[in-house]
Amino acid sequence: MIFMIAEHLREQIADINDGVVNQYTIIKEKQAEKEKEESGPTTSNIDHLTYTPVNKETFSKWCQEFMDKLK
Repeated sequence: MIFMIAEHLREQIADINDGVVNQYTIIKEKQAEKEKEESGPTTSNIDHLTYTPVNKETFSKWCQEFMDKLK
């Protein structure tokens, strides 16, 4: 009888342990996936960008303003 109880308890403990290990594995996989996404290349939406085209005139104007600020 004691051996049957011990066997039943061992099975219950093994089931609980498997559940904990599975949850731990799922958490580690999610963390690894998140780290992989964060370390990978990123893209940005360029539809709403506003910029000034750089040419000789715009750059020289900006450069002159910048040099005046430095003085």
